[in-house]
Amino acid sequence: MSILLLNPKKKHCKNIVAYNPNTWAEWDTKVNAICNTTGAQLLPLTASYARIRQTLTYFKNSTNYGILFSTLSCTLTTAAIIDPNNNINATPVPIPMTIGNQILKLTTLASITTNCFYIYIAQQTTGTQITLNNIRVFELPVGSQIAWDFNNLTSDQLNSRYPF
Repeated sequence: MSILLLNPKKKHCKNIVAYNPNTWAEWDTKVNAICNTTGAQLLPLTASYARIRQTLTYFKNSTNYGILFSTLSCTLTTAAIIDPNNNINATPVPIPMTIGNQILKLTTLASITTNCFYIYIAQQTTGTQITLNNIRVFELPVGSQIAWDFNNLTSDQLNSRYPF
């Protein structure tokens, strides 16, 4: 199979969790999190979780999505998860605890009741943390270049092809 070389800036490649990476102002809930130009650092405590959430999202029902981001640092003992309350996906999606560019995929529910993008860390030993940046979520239409890319390219290749 050959690689298609389409322009990745086309409409179907829009990041649906767009935000200002300097302020993170579009993320409406930040609990035990520091969000700045470096990224989002989530700091769970022994007695409290950590989370960031963005409700300015437009996930469609029964649709495939690709998530692309970078993990700058991680000392967690249990993985952070995307969508812990199953608002958009049938099961929470664990975030790898490795440093570097990351790829995750999910298929949304047939009926979304709360349309938001949510990253959560359960209570852990105080002092553990994860720092994420360049969070992007793309719709992966069946048969599209971006769907092919998310199924065949590495996270580093995707990061170059679909920059923040």
